[in-house]
Amino acid sequence: MKNCTHCSSEHGDLPCVARVPIFAGLLPTELDILFEKIRHVSFRKGDCLIREGDDPQSLYIVHTGHLKATQFTPDGREQILYLYKEGEFFGEQFILSGHAAEYDVRALDDGKCCLLRREDFLSVLSTNPLISMRIIETLGRRMSDMESTLRSLGVRNVDARLASFLLRFSDHSTKSLPVVTLPVGREDMAGYLGLARETVSRKLRSLDESKVIEILGSRRISILNEEELRRIAGEDYLRFV
Repeated sequence: MKNCTHCSSEHGDLPCVARVPIFAGLLPTELDILFEKIRHVSFRKGDCLIREGDDPQSLYIVHTGHLKATQFTPDGREQILYLYKEGEFFGEQFILSGHAAEYDVRALDDGKCCLLRREDFLSVLSTNPLISMRIIETLGRRMSDMESTLRSLGVRNVDARLASFLLRFSDHSTKSLPVVTLPVGREDMAGYLGLARETVSRKLRSLDESKVIEILGSRRISILNEEELRRIAGEDYLRFV
């Protein structure tokens, strides 16, 4: 299997396309087909990769860093639709339909993206039905996520929403207890979850006092009891993985 020089320094022999869930299970020769189409872009904290109304024509794979997809409400408040972390992707609707962006995508910190242009990607899909099927399945889940964020935030259990968020951004790369590095501050985190900031702070304190988590700082949290956190998240955890 070929390698991506953009990614090799941090991920050994694992190319960017192999770390994207929708490409899991592809043969090395199939991954090579995608790899040959990959282009690269770096971004700095605060950069706007996509603006509402743009015609990006690309699928973005987050190599490092975090990004947020946002819209502004009629009263001028920013609503976070989705948060993207390493290994995740966005822009599938741009390469499948060619439609203009209906939201902004902005960098929360410095990072890099690997991307596939629409014209290149469609040429691969036309000859690889497995990739096509995975894209369709993942697109359906992503649409469900965004619809839930916009229309069903009040229905889901508050504790489950918060637990799901913490599990999604937990880091298991070390042998010690998993640590969550929050990609956004409490205010943005509350907005994304559809909660008041005071509610988020109160719930985090409660989990800390119950020894489920330990608050290490404003954006760092250690998970002390992952089994209990998963129990609290319940089926909601599946929405974010």
